[in-house]
Amino acid sequence: MDSALNKLSPKDGYLVSASTYIDNHDIEIVQVLYQPIIGIVAVALYSYLRFEIDPKLILSERKLNKNIIDGLGISIPELYDARLKLEATGLSLIHISEPTRRSYIS
Repeated sequence: MDSALNKLSPKDGYLVSASTYIDNHDIEIVQVLYQPIIGIVAVALYSYLRFEIDPKLILSERKLNKNIIDGLGISIPELYDARLKLEATGLSLIHISEPTRRSYIS
């Protein structure tokens, strides 16, 4: 978990984009099929990020990881672990922009 603290900071920013609109039915599918595999925190993160996206633009504003941490009541290691699980299952792709370390989650 120490590596999570070195790779993520509450001050790091992120953007969320989606290739299509994610509706409530999609969230239900993730809850039923993926929650047993990736856990409740990763599913909560997926749902949280879905509501960050403007449905007309399919893109969010830039926000800080602190928003996710506070919104879900999780720690940096839990956020890092949930991000890895979402990426491992193909539910998200994380793009890190260097040297600014901004995350783009799609």
